[in-house]
Amino acid sequence: MMQDKQMIKVAVLGSCVTRDNFNRTFNPNYKEFYECVLLQNQSSLISLMASPVTFSPEEIDHLNEWDQWNVRTDLEKTFLSNLKQSQPDYLILDLFSDVFFGCIVLENSVITNNHWKLWKTSYYKNINEPSVIKLTEQREEYLTLWKEAVHRLFSFVQTECPSCKVILHKARFASAYYNENKQVNTLTSSFDIETANELWNELDTYVEEHYDIDVIDLTNEQFLAFEKHPWGLFSLHYEWDYYRAFLQTLHRIVVRDYMSSQNNVFSYIYEQLEGERKN
Repeated sequence: MMQDKQMIKVAVLGSCVTRDNFNRTFNPNYKEFYECVLLQNQSSLISLMASPVTFSPEEIDHLNEWDQWNVRTDLEKTFLSNLKQSQPDYLILDLFSDVFFGCIVLENSVITNNHWKLWKTSYYKNINEPSVIKLTEQREEYLTLWKEAVHRLFSFVQTECPSCKVILHKARFASAYYNENKQVNTLTSSFDIETANELWNELDTYVEEHYDIDVIDLTNEQFLAFEKHPWGLFSLHYEWDYYRAFLQTLHRIVVRDYMSSQNNVFSYIYEQLEGERKN
């Protein structure tokens, strides 16, 4: 590998289903091509675009260091300023948190209702009667807040990061998994996977229809979850081939964008090859 070649800078706004693609456990050679310069993990877009929340560091307790970081950054709302500072080439977005967690509406802000992490903290326990809003239960109200947040996010990117392109990762919850012997089993879940995927599709479709984006969509290939995934068995902890397929799709987007910016015989050859591949 040439040491002086320029890496593609990516920012991730979503969850592990996107961030894991930039982890050498899943894609060992990703650092030959990409530098993940920024991450916002498990934050609702409604929370992301809300005002910062005042809290005491001692209140973000009963969590390991990684989970503390997740909760703290959701409250601090620093992602946008960091995005402006880092100026990535691509912002890769998945909408897991809006589908799965929903939000808690505070007096002057909104935070992600992360029942995996936030609920363990003294900060959460000190909230008097949390006002929870979920896509599954208050659909119209949630969508109104969410669409406003999406509009503000894309307006910010367009204004403050004009060279950054947004890629929507259209992940879905798997309803089956492979065990270590490659046998397929039904995945027992505490939530309605079919309904969650329908809602996820609704959010993705809205973004796709209203904004200038690219998509990474591997849903037609029907990847399954994997029992021996490093983070445990869950509907979005996929089999290994998923992460390779994701990176290959991202490669094609990046190369297409580069070639479209050129005006030479190589860009013409690329267009011909892509046209033949799609036909």
